[in-house]
Amino acid sequence: LAYVETAFAQPGTEVFVRVRNRELKAGVVKLPFRK
Repeated sequence: LAYVETAFAQPGTEVFVRVRNRELKAGVVKLPFRK
């Protein structure tokens, strides 16, 4: 779970998130994101 800029908030957008000094590939999905 992360906050992104409005420009990147469309479902399907790929983003990178920083976790413990590593950049991991992530994606924006529609709610609910848990299956």
